[in-house]
Amino acid sequence: MCAEFWAELIYLYNSDLDCIGVEVVVPDRADLVIFKDNTRKQPYAVIECKKNDITDAEFNQAVEQACGNGAWAKFRASYVMVVAGGTRHAFDFTEKYAVLEREQNIIGDIPAEYGKLEEFKYI
Repeated sequence: MCAEFWAELIYLYNSDLDCIGVEVVVPDRADLVIFKDNTRKQPYAVIECKKNDITDAEFNQAVEQACGNGAWAKFRASYVMVVAGGTRHAFDFTEKYAVLEREQNIIGDIPAEYGKLEEFKYI
């Protein structure tokens, strides 16, 4: 599952390959971490990958694991996501939300291209 989503991060989210960490030690283990740049010092998003068809309780446990890894003092990432087959939940942990929030900060997806809007040149 992680390999599939890793490919999505590159081809659909336009994440830079050098900015994606796999099995990053937090001291816990984060499956995938998208860093803001290739120095890999500032996490942008933390993704926890689980197999398809897990129970709701297992999925909720994965949410807490991902939020613990991404939003607390460990990483301070802006976004957290849990992927289990077709089931996906993403959370906004920017300064708009408290670190223990799990409902008001649910978003449809993590922003592609690090949340940067495409620039256009006008003549």
